[in-house]
Amino acid sequence: RLYSEDPGSARKGGELGFVGKGEFAEAVAILREYSIVKFDGDPFETVDEDIVPIYMHRFSQVALRTSLKKVTRFDQVVRETAHVLRDYAGFGDENWVALGFEKSPLLEFCPTERLDGWSLSALLCDQPKLAKCCDWEKLSGRNWAELLVAQPELAKRYRGRNVWERMSGRDWVALLVAQPKFADRCPWRKLNGGDWARLLALQPNKFADKCRWKKLSGLDWVRLLLAQPKFENRCLWEKLDGRDWVWLLENRPEFAGMCPWEKLDGRDWAMLLGKQPDRFTDMCQWAKLDGCDWVELLGRQPDKFEERCPWQKLKGGHCVELLGAHWVNLIGKRPQFAKYCDWEKLNVEDWV
Repeated sequence: RLYSEDPGSARKGGELGFVGKGEFAEAVAILREYSIVKFDGDPFETVDEDIVPIYMHRFSQVALRTSLKKVTRFDQVVRETAHVLRDYAGFGDENWVALGFEKSPLLEFCPTERLDGWSLSALLCDQPKLAKCCDWEKLSGRNWAELLVAQPELAKRYRGRNVWERMSGRDWVALLVAQPKFADRCPWRKLNGGDWARLLALQPNKFADKCRWKKLSGLDWVRLLLAQPKFENRCLWEKLDGRDWVWLLENRPEFAGMCPWEKLDGRDWAMLLGKQPDRFTDMCQWAKLDGCDWVELLGRQPDKFEERCPWQKLKGGHCVELLGAHWVNLIGKRPQFAKYCDWEKLNVEDWV
């Protein structure tokens, strides 16, 4: 009340009132000018006990109370602070991006030429009007894709080719899923099998005629069929190995008629029966399972396959891979199998 030059807050003892969400960045900028608020941590964090942030519903408002000896009018400080922020080294790219999120009027003073590609992209996603002074060549392919997903009209602002050429197949997938209208610009040769699987899983109707099906590996086909089983007629089934078939059949058992069962080894059968015991028990080639496979299977399905397990074979030493550690693993999970254990295989560490 004694020293303030602001007639509004002076009468209230320094009370600046409530600052809405859209104005909070300006308030923080002002406090930064007085070296009160730190920008390198929580924007609510203060170093002056005279500043008391009061948390409101969902942080949408904050009341700032100060006993500064010199307080000028709010709008005048905003204009003066903008020039200070532009040259202040501690006010980094992330702070300008935060101002963009708050749609602050201070953005007209933003030094866009100083921002890196990531910060520039994040800022333009919220404030596309800053594109008029943008250095497009700073953007990476991923920056450009993320920017066009949020602001597709900015494609008309950029007349060059370099940024488009920097986009990888993964970047094109992210863009085409959100903005399929850019398909005429896509260099389809850049998309690998994984990119095609992701694209068709999310946009199955728009780009199937463009797909280079031979690029898809067995794993790519599994990922695609799990998301879009309608592509089974396009699938190159010979590319799927045993592990691929296990993953597919665990989640889509209706494709069992397509499976060449000879591709599955003992571990594949143990994993498949562990997830789908009722559907594939009669198809299993039991002779392929060794001791380790039985440990895996019995650990997952102890009740269904105890009688099928060749315990004498496991105990008789015919399975050289079944060591004491395997018995410990099995009995640790399923102690009811202790009666079958070949105790002589356990060493001191196993007993411990």
